[in-house]
Amino acid sequence: MKSFLLNSGLVVLREDEELRLLDHIRDEFEFESLETGEIISISEEQFWSDYESRQLKIIDSFSSSKEIITFGEVPSILPSENLHNLSEKYLADTVRKMFYIHELKKAGFTRGKKRFLKDEIIRISKQLGDKKPPSPSSIHRWWLTFDDSKSEIHSLISGNANRKRKHKIGRDSEVFLQDQIDACYAVKTRPGKSSAYRGYLEALEIENDRRKTNNQTKLTAVSDTTFIARINRRNKYDLMVARHGKAYADNHLHMTRGHLPADYPLDVVEVDHSLMDIVVLDDEGVVVVGRPWLTVMKDRRTGIIIGFSMSFQKTGIESISECFKHSLGSHLDVQKMWPDIKNPWPAFGFACVYEFDRGSDYLGNQCRDLVGRMGAHYSYCPVHRGDLKGHIERFFGSLNETLFESLPGRTFSNLGKRANYDPSKDTVIKFSTLVHLLHLWICDFHNVLPKDDSQTIPLDLWNEEIKIAPPRYAGNLDDLDILIGMHRTGSLSNEGLRFKWINYANDQLHDLMKRLGKGVKVDFVVNRENLGSIKVKDPNTNIYFDVTSTRPEYAEGLSLFQHEHLRKDGRIRLNKKNAIDELVKNRRAVKKVVSDSIMDKKKFSHSEAARLAGINSNSVLAGNPKTVNNIFANQNLGSEESSAEVITFPAYVRKKLAWGT
Repeated sequence: MKSFLLNSGLVVLREDEELRLLDHIRDEFEFESLETGEIISISEEQFWSDYESRQLKIIDSFSSSKEIITFGEVPSILPSENLHNLSEKYLADTVRKMFYIHELKKAGFTRGKKRFLKDEIIRISKQLGDKKPPSPSSIHRWWLTFDDSKSEIHSLISGNANRKRKHKIGRDSEVFLQDQIDACYAVKTRPGKSSAYRGYLEALEIENDRRKTNNQTKLTAVSDTTFIARINRRNKYDLMVARHGKAYADNHLHMTRGHLPADYPLDVVEVDHSLMDIVVLDDEGVVVVGRPWLTVMKDRRTGIIIGFSMSFQKTGIESISECFKHSLGSHLDVQKMWPDIKNPWPAFGFACVYEFDRGSDYLGNQCRDLVGRMGAHYSYCPVHRGDLKGHIERFFGSLNETLFESLPGRTFSNLGKRANYDPSKDTVIKFSTLVHLLHLWICDFHNVLPKDDSQTIPLDLWNEEIKIAPPRYAGNLDDLDILIGMHRTGSLSNEGLRFKWINYANDQLHDLMKRLGKGVKVDFVVNRENLGSIKVKDPNTNIYFDVTSTRPEYAEGLSLFQHEHLRKDGRIRLNKKNAIDELVKNRRAVKKVVSDSIMDKKKFSHSEAARLAGINSNSVLAGNPKTVNNIFANQNLGSEESSAEVITFPAYVRKKLAWGT
């Protein structure tokens, strides 16, 4: 994704007029019209408001003391710039180049000091575990390209990255190979790689004999070089845990997993989940829906919060994605939504490094891919080293001690402290009210409270240091859905593309199938909050286009969690003919069950109902608060079954009848 720096020389298009940024004075930007030379002042709030509403667009340009050249509006993601299109090999190569440049800058080196770089390169290569460090000339070439592109990470992508390569072995052969690495190498007996390869060949021979008997396609054998290469591509920590045990792996790799320093805003951002110590009502104030989960992103350098997500989704890529989405958009409109908030919330944008704990959702490929698509790095806090992640942990402790301690409905994570207290009987806080209170607490308490270690105020430190090191912002907000969406692959067929029994087709997808042929696999992106349409990537151009569902009366406005719940709850064996009709029918039944259980005060999982209804902080910020009393709000539930009497006619008997009889 293209990004921009908010500093002098930036060119924007506003009201069909190109403006160049001259200065940032307090809460106002001074622009100069490139056509008339007139000086125009725009408030910071108005700038971001126009940017969010697409009334202000970023222009690609080059400026110097003598001239300024503009190249038009910043384009959407180009195929050659999309990190998601890279293979694992070339993505790792790009990140490696960026790491060397990042570390050399941090050590105070510049491009002109090429002959002094050799010793520092050796130190960085040891830190990175790079057995073949690059030469100073190579790094100088990367660095020059990186600076010429205005610090865009896509400039470091290898020229060979976009070449089409054929897979040497099929999917079944690859799965079998990986399974045999687990069975023959990643075991406590710690066999050598050659021994593991012999075990793989023996198992392959047995499997192919079985497949031959069953008239199945034989699996492809790989060479010992390929087998060892697959082992070397495995996560070294996970392999060491499997072969030596977790304690050994932690001790052996501890020195390579140090605490990341933060030298400027958004250098390192810490991410974590926590179950909130408060019980809330839904927005109609009738049903106690339980304790929500909070996902937070906190800037390590300044201590300011850059984004959060609150919902009844325990953990997972859904919560992480929503938190990322909130952290990349402007928060300056919260004062319009809630006028009692006194201080602005200017912190948002792309971080350089996102640090997580070792939870399964953070370790998953979906989270790693998401970070990679943003051109950022990820890091994991070592196990049993909470001292290295104190900033984000202190945030949750402070939240419980200051905001929740006097609120009705406050609960305790420790059952011993809770004793006989029942918070559900006292709660009066609605979910949307809690979202408001959390914004108020972040803006007017946390972001303006001096930090314990340095006594600096996070908001002041942010405003001061972004003038020195401006953050990266999203160059095209329309790409965010692609960035945080669920990336999948499907085969083109006469029904279009199918995702979990929902078909997607339109004329543009039909034209794509005519060009590529039926059965060809294509990549597409699913919006977890609305299955009404998907974004399909043309494999020839790598450009995404929208494709709507063939059954919008079911899919439009339906979330992925709702869809999966309906499939699981219905316990119906679906097929091509009845799938959507049965799910529509089951949606009405689920709505009735939830409504009846709430009215009768039965022990139905109200937290599950809240998640099913899509109650989350982003829906509140969008002005669309949800309630468990209408879990499928704004969705077509289909027609109810008629209660009219059904007349049964006798079976028709074929015979000749005379007219008039």
